Amino acid sequence: MAPPRRLGTKRFMALVALVVVVGPVLAIGSCALVVGTGLTESTRDRFVEPVLVDLDDDTIATEADFSADVESLLEWLPTLGARADAGPYLNPRLAWQGVRVAEWRDGLPPNVADRLTLPEALLARPLGTPWTTTQLSAEEREPLDFGWMEAVHAFDHWELSSDGPPSLRVPTNDRALPDLQHVTRWSLYRLLEGQRVGDLPAALRDVHQLARLLLSTEDELCALVAANLYEYAAQAAETWAPGTAIRPSIEDARRLRRAARAGPGFLLPSAPGVVFGDAVRVAQGTPLLCLGATKSSALAVQVYDILEDTPDLGPGLRRLREVSAGLDTMGCRGVLARAFWDEVDRDWVETWRNMNPDLDDNELFVAASLVPTARPALAYFVYVISLEKTFVFYEEPERNHAPEP
Repeated sequence: MAPPRRLGTKRFMALVALVVVVGPVLAIGSCALVVGTGLTESTRDRFVEPVLVDLDDDTIATEADFSADVESLLEWLPTLGARADAGPYLNPRLAWQGVRVAEWRDGLPPNVADRLTLPEALLARPLGTPWTTTQLSAEEREPLDFGWMEAVHAFDHWELSSDGPPSLRVPTNDRALPDLQHVTRWSLYRLLEGQRVGDLPAALRDVHQLARLLLSTEDELCALVAANLYEYAAQAAETWAPGTAIRPSIEDARRLRRAARAGPGFLLPSAPGVVFGDAVRVAQGTPLLCLGATKSSALAVQVYDILEDTPDLGPGLRRLREVSAGLDTMGCRGVLARAFWDEVDRDWVETWRNMNPDLDDNELFVAASLVPTARPALAYFVYVISLEKTFVFYEEPERNHAPEP
């Protein structure tokens, strides 16, 4: 696997300078009248076009590696179901993070809310190095009732919006999500308990099922935690049952993590059309297309207004919206992706600032909000940054390892 070239530093910095310098200048009324046209054709040809050419080449090369990952994952990746939703069972019982979670939790039946929230002592308990050397005391094991992990075998998918917090559908960093640290610790303790009582296969099945449900949420963060659980389960099998063939293996889990992180980049409006088409074709019918379209839609919606009229990005934006609208014909539910696109009528500056409250006084975004001619430069900057992040997971393999719990 040959790593793609990084964008030329001089070219990339030229694009940064274009946004940081030209944008704020355009925001000053008198200067805006002088500059007038904003991102002129000559400026675009000099600063933007070389970056986009490099970006296209690198994206095409990396997408080939992504396709190879997906082809390997298809050997074991679970198919998506839509018959039995775990959401009404899991969502009220789990701890959640995000805006408006507290008021939602206050309305839940007291015998249900936070039933799966671990005591702080177990959530923060230091584990051994490696974690498979951990031994829980009888007192620590006492509050751990793993019956719920057996119960979730009755479900074939997990819809986060089913009986979940109302802020779940807001495409910002503050939208509600389950506190996945609790899910991870429950899984590790289940594996440790399986080893202790001599029934590791049952523990592996439970953790694999929970990972499968996390993958089915169509959420990138949940998919990354699913990859972690698959890797921890494979580590447990290698440690406690050496020689046992297990799928997914550690390498399988790392391929999944890499594909889940990189995949959304190939669906962004800045991705070349051939890359977008290949990524959809290869990933169709798998959780990777569902979560990729959801993640890329969340980003696109937040800057929709500055992209739709940008010649290089507008067509890709419309292409992504069309695919997102048809996810239910491609093996996905697409609930979150479609909900994100419902946001496009909101003022983009309000949406962006809701996502990044620390940028309220940032002149760059103020410029784009006040002067339409500054928006194309900002559009290019946002999406070059986004695609650059796609490449790193193929350049630096250690980033694809599960964190030490």
